[in-house]
Amino acid sequence: ASDVATAAEAGADLVGLELGSPNSPRNLNTLEAQRLADQARALGLHPVLVTHSADLATIREWCRFVRPDYVHLHRPAPPEWVHSLAAIPVHVLFGLGPDDEVPAEGAGLVIDALADSQSGLPHDGGTSRPLVEAAGGRFTFIEGGLDAASAARALHRSGATGATGCGSLESTLGRLDPARLAAFVKAVQSA
Repeated sequence: ASDVATAAEAGADLVGLELGSPNSPRNLNTLEAQRLADQARALGLHPVLVTHSADLATIREWCRFVRPDYVHLHRPAPPEWVHSLAAIPVHVLFGLGPDDEVPAEGAGLVIDALADSQSGLPHDGGTSRPLVEAAGGRFTFIEGGLDAASAARALHRSGATGATGCGSLESTLGRLDPARLAAFVKAVQSA
């Protein structure tokens, strides 16, 4: 809850809520995710359900219960998935690496520096430009080791709509650092 409040205070637009990643220190249970999504909406943030799960039925149930604005899938999915989730309604963001094919469906892309999304490796943005251009005007976010010092350059090089931050914005594993997050949001918004 304090991280959601910190994101709102920093001026972020979206907040990620991780489900279905049991090895992650950021993984939430469904009730926690619902509570945090409600808090995020009340603070003017768009909640994003972030998952590594490949089970559409489970993802649909999470989306019905948590009611995120977006779901960030870390794997390709058939168009039927996107249509099924859109009926809830939730918009699908696909996590991609620089060599992945851009899906025709979905609201947008979250592009990592490497094919292994959520690598945490620094993202210079240049390798993402072809994917951003292929997205055809959909939302495009870059991720991977970004902080306030690197975000603006990576955004300019990629042409992406926005950027996500995670590990480089934490004071301890799984806990956001308010100063790092505020500097990151300012850098992204000024890019």
